[in-house]
Formats: sequence, structure tokens, C-alpha cells
Amino acid sequence: MATLQKSEEIYIKFADLNVSVDSKEILKNVCGEINPGEIFAIMGPSGAGKSSLLNILAGRRTKGVVLTSGTILINGENFSKFFRRKIGYVMQEDIFLSNLTIRQTLEFVGKIRLPDSMKWDEKLAIVDKVIDDLGLRKCENTVIGGNYDTHGCSGGERKRCSIAVELITNPACIILDLMEKIQMLTDFKQL
Repeated sequence: MATLQKSEEIYIKFADLNVSVDSKEILKNVCGEINPGEIFAIMGPSGAGKSSLLNILAGRRTKGVVLTSGTILINGENFSKFFRRKIGYVMQEDIFLSNLTIRQTLEFVGKIRLPDSMKWDEKLAIVDKVIDDLGLRKCENTVIGGNYDTHGCSGGERKRCSIAVELITNPACIILDLMEKIQMLTDFKQL
């Protein structure tokens, strides 16, 4: 069975981050460090800037969100597109084609995000491993749904599918902007 190479471990260090949204400063002098193997949680009330900070740390461009000053280092180097490809990002909202099954979704992701040099059966082996790792085997052939006219898998299964989408490429780091349930921390730690 083929698998992706083990991801390079990455260390993220950020210092004196100032972040503005629509020209209003929402975060001031934020510092932190994320080490390999750690679960790093950012907690706070709604509107405190948690998602904005995660978007900045993941190198995601978000309308109106600007890093006005500060440094982000990955493995001691300035953040670059090279490192952005090593970071998986799970958004708060699950965005799927609602008429596809979980398996179809993950196979599609494998087809477009895994290297062209990888054989199809190798890609399928990775999809199968991620399905098993996230406990999606019993619902892999369930339509994702989510539209008013398409009933599908549960909210928890949809969220695990969102995580699976990012795990397909074996990122060195995964950022989850969700945590509507602290239980997700326990579930994710088991991976």
C-alpha cells in the first residue's frame, strides 16, 4: 500500500501580531508558539478575532483581514507559499457538493490534490486510510447533503469529512477553525 511521505515537522512562532479587520484593529501584540505534536487552542468570545488570527497563521487571504505588523516564522524562516502548502485548514463552515457521497468527495480531493505521479490505486489507499482513521467507514457511501432538499450525513460526519479533506495530503500542521464542541479536541488527539 502506498502512502505519502511523512510530513516535515513544522514549528510556528509568531510575535507582536497586530491584525485589523476593515481598518479596525482587533488583535494587538499577539504572541505564541506551536510545536509539533501539540494541540494549540485559541479560545475567546464570539467576535474576539480567533478566526482572523487562524487565517493569518495559515496564510489565508480573507476579505478585510490585514496583518498590520508582526512576524510569523515557520521553522525559523519567514512564512512563504512553500509552507502554506504544508498547512491544512478546516473552516467553520463545511463546504461540499451536497449530492456527492463522503467517498466520492474524498476521491475527488485525492484526484486533484495528490501528486499526478501517484497511481490511482495508491490514491485510493490513502482515501481508505483517512476514512478509517476518522471513523467514516459506516457512512462513506452516504450523500453529504446539507441543502434544504438533500438530507444526508450528520453534522459530526460532515465535520469529520471536512477534516478528512485536509488530511488526504498529509499536512505537517492542521488548523481547525471550529471547536463548537470541546469533544473534537479529544477526537482529534486520537489521530
